[in-house]
Amino acid sequence: NNTFAHNLAKPTSPSGIFCGLNTGTLYNTIVWSKHYKISQVSTSNCTFKSSNVQGYTGGTGNKNEDPKFTSTYSLGTSSGLFDAGTATSLPTNLDILNNPRPDTTGLKKVDMGAYEVK
Repeated sequence: NNTFAHNLAKPTSPSGIFCGLNTGTLYNTIVWSKHYKISQVSTSNCTFKSSNVQGYTGGTGNKNEDPKFTSTYSLGTSSGLFDAGTATSLPTNLDILNNPRPDTTGLKKVDMGAYEVK
């Protein structure tokens, strides 16, 4: 459950995540930028699941839609990312502000990103 938002980079460089030498799976992660038409994300060694990555449509349970961030990068009230994540991979049942996630057994959905809003 990570949020990478509005990172700045050169137009030919990734502006969100670069998985060059390491491999990994990112769950419930948001990668979104308003600075370029499409966020450039290196997905060669990354796997995204139940995530929202601008310009990326592969993977399992992923979306490519505006998260409608608030000024604090939590999800806006009209975001389609509420309850769109998966709880099966959560390392903790708390979000970045120590707010509880609804369920860590995988039976309920969690919000995508670093903040649990609802």
